[in-house]
Amino acid sequence: VLHELDSGVLGVLQQVLDTGAPFAASGFEVPLDRDGDGTPEPYFFNLVYHPLFEADGSVGGLVTVATEVTAQV
Repeated sequence: VLHELDSGVLGVLQQVLDTGAPFAASGFEVPLDRDGDGTPEPYFFNLVYHPLFEADGSVGGLVTVATEVTAQV
């Protein structure tokens, strides 16, 4: 959905996939280029990544809940 995610956000996603440990953060900074000018600006989210487990115990996917809180930060 957000093709311009930086390596920090993708690293957290990969960590949840690799370990099966959920991740939660308040005010997590995500640089996004919402106005399309080529320069990402900081936006802030309350964020939860929760792993979905297969029958064999492996992580088969993630549920992500993100609420933008930029105005509050």
